[in-house]
Amino acid sequence: MNSFLQGDYDIIVTQDLMARMINVPDLKVVVHYDICEENNHHNILSSCGRVGRLGNIGYCFIFYDRKTDLLAVDALRKLRDRMSFTDEMNSVVAKWKILGVDDRTIIF
Repeated sequence: MNSFLQGDYDIIVTQDLMARMINVPDLKVVVHYDICEENNHHNILSSCGRVGRLGNIGYCFIFYDRKTDLLAVDALRKLRDRMSFTDEMNSVVAKWKILGVDDRTIIF
């Protein structure tokens, strides 16, 4: 992990290790895959909060099955409730709705 934090590596794969209390300046992306029951809302939201700090843009991708992964669905709803969408994001959502994309699946 030290090599990642020092900038020697661009990518690190972890579990909940980096969800809290570690600041990575200029972190651009967090990806969640296969969220399990051992995770909780706080860990998911905290790790998404690692990106986009201090006015920077960041992205949090969460891969899940909304039919079976109720934990992820709940966390995404809470995350979306905490976010403020820019005019550009609202414009993209409006275009997707015209194309028939269900806005419950749209998370920025």
